Amino acid sequence: MSSSSRSSSTFAQLRSSAAMRLTEGLLSSGGKVAGVGLAMALLTLGFTIWFRIELGYQAEIGGPLARAASVLDASINESLASLRGWVAYGDPIFAAERRRVWEQQIEPSVVRLAELASASRQVEATERVDALEHSLRELARIQWAIEDVARTPGNLPASVAYSMRLEPLRRSVLSRVGDAIQRYTEENRERGSVEFLALLARFRSTFIEGDLALNELLVDYSGAREHDVKERLARSRELASRIAKAAQRETRGDLLQLIDFSIQEFGAYTVQVEEIIALRLSPYRNVAERLFVEEANPTATQALAISGELAAEQTRLATQKAQSLAEASYAVIAMALVMGLLSAGSLWVSFRLRQQVENVMERAKKLGQYVLDKRLGKGAMGEVYLAHHAMLRRPTAIKLLRPESAQDLRAQRRFQTEVQSTSQLTHPNTIEIFDYGRTPEGVFYYAMEFLDGFTLQSLVSLAGPVDPARVASIIVQACGSLHEAHSRGLVHRDIKPTNLMLTERGGVYDVVKILDFGLVKDLAAGTSSSDHDGVDAIVGTPMYLAPESILSSAGGMPQADLYALGAVAYFLLTATTVFPTGTTMEILDRHLHEDPEFPSQRLAREMPRDLEYVVMACLAKDPADRPASAQHLAEMVEACEVGSWTAADARAWWDEYGEAARNEVVVEEASSSLRSGPEVVVAATRE
Repeated sequence: MSSSSRSSSTFAQLRSSAAMRLTEGLLSSGGKVAGVGLAMALLTLGFTIWFRIELGYQAEIGGPLARAASVLDASINESLASLRGWVAYGDPIFAAERRRVWEQQIEPSVVRLAELASASRQVEATERVDALEHSLRELARIQWAIEDVARTPGNLPASVAYSMRLEPLRRSVLSRVGDAIQRYTEENRERGSVEFLALLARFRSTFIEGDLALNELLVDYSGAREHDVKERLARSRELASRIAKAAQRETRGDLLQLIDFSIQEFGAYTVQVEEIIALRLSPYRNVAERLFVEEANPTATQALAISGELAAEQTRLATQKAQSLAEASYAVIAMALVMGLLSAGSLWVSFRLRQQVENVMERAKKLGQYVLDKRLGKGAMGEVYLAHHAMLRRPTAIKLLRPESAQDLRAQRRFQTEVQSTSQLTHPNTIEIFDYGRTPEGVFYYAMEFLDGFTLQSLVSLAGPVDPARVASIIVQACGSLHEAHSRGLVHRDIKPTNLMLTERGGVYDVVKILDFGLVKDLAAGTSSSDHDGVDAIVGTPMYLAPESILSSAGGMPQADLYALGAVAYFLLTATTVFPTGTTMEILDRHLHEDPEFPSQRLAREMPRDLEYVVMACLAKDPADRPASAQHLAEMVEACEVGSWTAADARAWWDEYGEAARNEVVVEEASSSLRSGPEVVVAATRE
């Protein structure tokens, strides 16, 4: 990347000079050299035509067929995951998602596979696609049957049965007891019995404790928890009996009737607790889950095996064709070398050209004291290379301005702003800048610390929702970096999962590093990297843009970074963005007008309530309703009861999954060109 970046003009001049010298050499060598050149040209033309035909097959049939089979595998697994969510939680969102995956991904993929298999004229591929279609039809029938079975009340999961049966009773009992306490206090100010009020309060507290224990039992069953639930309900029954007797003496009229209703509803609650516990202990919990395990899973496994064989076969064929192309190219090269030896002039020109090319390439690999080793990735403006200092031998990351941006003054200003702003920051959670300069051809570059790790995007892609304690640790570290930047008047404006990286420093794992200050805004100078765009632009990444940044270019204040960091925390907790669907403009509109659902609602499961409220506070539409600063946000997160994520936890996770997470970065880079709008930077003109 860097070599093409800083040497594009040099290579253009070299090609022009080489063409002139080759022409002069051929003309001066007489008709023999011209005949040899013509023979070589015809041979090369014939080989090129054949090569293009074979390459066309790979482009139109072989490669797409293998990719379609791989996409189908992922879609089948996605439909199974949605069906599993429907069976486990009874949430209609999962059923709707399964149908969407089937209609928009699986069925089109099967049609595409059938077309490609037919075009390939491979009997074995056509037979496999037919078998795959048969398995998928059977899987579709089974999945529809499971959905129908799961809808019947008798087959609801224990957690759903609790929400339908016991949740209304629980709310009613607590509401009536609370009303009874308030009314008794108001009606008996002078002669009221403190003992009776204490009895009501103890009943309410014991009832709540028993209900919470029941919820824990439904999530994670154990004999000790079941005993705890029954013991707390027994104490609640005893207190209810004493309240019923005392109410006859202490209350009358509507208040007595209110207490009687509370005790009756509590009795109805206790009757159903045993049935809910028995449902939780059922081997499969419900018929739909048994069907899922015994029928849907085996059928899906069969379909996945067929599509996997199809992809493997096409990959094998592609490898064979590539090998044959390589062998043919070697033969042509050998013939060209033999004929080239007949012309001393041609050999001399070739030798001179090779020397010049090698000199250019050698210069291209060096940037001052830095030697480039390999490309690590690319972004909107620049490309990043792994390099090392010629004297220090220290691994370094080099970022260069892309060739197409080298002549763009706006891109140059943005690149300079990024390095100048980042170099002011010294926080350990901010990437460190070592050096800055230009190549001999005038291309900007800067050297920064090399981070051997992975982005938060790769973490979620690999592992799904992240442990809340780990999320809290990540957010607190990111707040430290942002607090320093905000204190210096710098607003990042592009906080997102791909710009936050986890790495290891000095034996400490899960160290957060904030990257890419390319869109930074300097509040003290009153300027930003986009001030020279020529339009009032929306700058940032749509999934993480604060409402005020969408409404006005003056909205890029520190609170906008806190909104984006809250959206990153939401993504880590749920493995989905705050607003996961819609076009770019629809997503921007939802940031402006729609309140996001709580992470626990998105996942349909419990999570630390205090951390959840902190995340939702960051996502407030009004900046004044968000935490006052990054430091304040860190303090709020540290106060949350989320458990602990220790250094030992981090090291154990890295030992087991670190290599896979690093590989996920490679996949992320390779697939970046396929991402839709919500994954790229927006510069949309405001109306």
